[in-house]
Parts: sequence; C-alpha cells; structure tokens
Amino acid sequence: MKYVVLTFWTLLLGQIVGYIVASLAGAPIQVVNTLIISLIVEVFMIAIIKLAIPKEENAH
Repeated sequence: MKYVVLTFWTLLLGQIVGYIVASLAGAPIQVVNTLIISLIVEVFMIAIIKLAIPKEENAH
C-alpha cells in the first residue's frame, strides 16, 4: 500500500513541478516526459527507502 501512495504522490508532485518549470520557461508542457522522470525519481526513492530503513530482526 505504501508504494501505491508513493506512486500517487510522485506522479502528482512531478506534474506540478513539470507545469511550473514549463510555465517559467515558456515552453509547452511535456506530460509524458514528466511522467517518465517522475517514475525514475520514484525508483530512486524506493531504493533509498530499502537501503535507509534497516530490517527488523527478531529478538527470539
């Protein structure tokens, strides 16, 4: 479930950033390119989550 939420927010915030950057540059909005870049960022975020959070070991 956390990956679904992560995907949702990554795509949403990626589109917002893409819109702002395109507006500031005076260029047309590239929706597909923004989605691809957002998904690449998500893969890096998942890798950081997997590496940064240690796995719990059973104390038994």
